[in-house]
Amino acid sequence: VLIDGVPTTSLKTSELARRIGFLFQNPDRQICCNTVREELMFGFKALGEEGPEAEARVDAMIERFGFDADAEPYLLNRGTRQLLALASIIVLAPPTIILDEPTTGLDFRECVKVMDVVRELNENGTTVIMVCHDMEVVGDFARRVIAMTAGRVVADGPTFEVLRDGRVLKEAHILPPQVTEVSLILGREAACPAAVAEANTVAQMVAAVAQACDREVEDVEVEAMIFFSSRFCPMRGKPETEVRVDMNPPMYAFVTRLRVAKHPDSGPYKWPQSVVIDGIYICFSRSLSH
Repeated sequence: VLIDGVPTTSLKTSELARRIGFLFQNPDRQICCNTVREELMFGFKALGEEGPEAEARVDAMIERFGFDADAEPYLLNRGTRQLLALASIIVLAPPTIILDEPTTGLDFRECVKVMDVVRELNENGTTVIMVCHDMEVVGDFARRVIAMTAGRVVADGPTFEVLRDGRVLKEAHILPPQVTEVSLILGREAACPAAVAEANTVAQMVAAVAQACDREVEDVEVEAMIFFSSRFCPMRGKPETEVRVDMNPPMYAFVTRLRVAKHPDSGPYKWPQSVVIDGIYICFSRSLSH
């Protein structure tokens, strides 16, 4: 392993600590102090760099994240503990940070908080290396993906080039993000426009649908919000009837073989209308808040 061309075996631990910050998958294995302030100061103490500048950087970090400086870290919720562990690294301003499954155990809002911080760091010049099995997070934030299996590299390239490669997905045992997976299936099995079959994000899918239906993107966003299940859901029994989805005006007429679906838990939907395409549930809602 080389850092700036230098083998790690040739560097002291203190030198590595100045160049690289490492976020554990479990913040409870990383946090080791009795207060938030002490946790943020820990790295400076370990490097022998305590002083006014360190105090000022800790104060700025506390203000940035809205921490209570005197709070006990282990009494914070899971998402805040993860943010604290991340803050204790970035307060030292290492040029490179390594994240080990940074969103494990976090709900959606906590995940967004953590990854927004990571995105900002990267945009400001910090190199971010993230070990991650959540392809939704990878699709949203990564620009380059190195897929590995059994200790070897299967693919290395731009994110969606890797995540749309069937051979790589199979060999590395990963599933693409949900929208990407739906677009791949539609591209194979439905007579849909190329832009729909190539969409990798919800925004791209909405724009593609708007273009196909000669509609404004804003209208499509308001009239049809797409929700995808996180896995293939087998339907209970047979579909009640074969249908053609007629929005007003028809927006998804290019999607073929739609069937009214019974949700595995709550029975058939009324509105939002639920349809299934080869086992993938899609709900159409009139409101973005649904």
